[in-house]
Amino acid sequence: MRRLLVALALALAAGLVVLLALPDRADRPAGMPVSPEVEQRYGVRFTMVGVTADHGLLDVRFIVLDPDHATDMLSDADRLPDVVVESRGKALPSPALMPMIHNPVAGRTYYVLYRNSGGVVMAGDTVTLAFDEARLRHVPVL
Repeated sequence: MRRLLVALALALAAGLVVLLALPDRADRPAGMPVSPEVEQRYGVRFTMVGVTADHGLLDVRFIVLDPDHATDMLSDADRLPDVVVESRGKALPSPALMPMIHNPVAGRTYYVLYRNSGGVVMAGDTVTLAFDEARLRHVPVL
């Protein structure tokens, strides 16, 4: 009986470890793509893109996976991704109101606000987050 309880406890612990290791889908809307290349190269997982501030801003949210790689991107505005509206092929201007982050923390959610002058991006659109060498395509806009 004791062996059975120990085995059951070990199985539950192993199951918990597996669940914790899986990507958390609850923090991303349905259809949000994932890019292993972006995650590895830039140390972040994008979780949401949404129109806000009466359509004047685009809120791009992400979780830091690797603080060292994320610091490279977050401490220099020129290294943040371009947001390209897929149906129009038009990129948004540079990020607005973005304080540079020099010490990101793994597991913490951060955001970047982009100017959405003239309502270039609308809810229901899809965008591409374009880095120098990597792309996260078909991102739904909320």
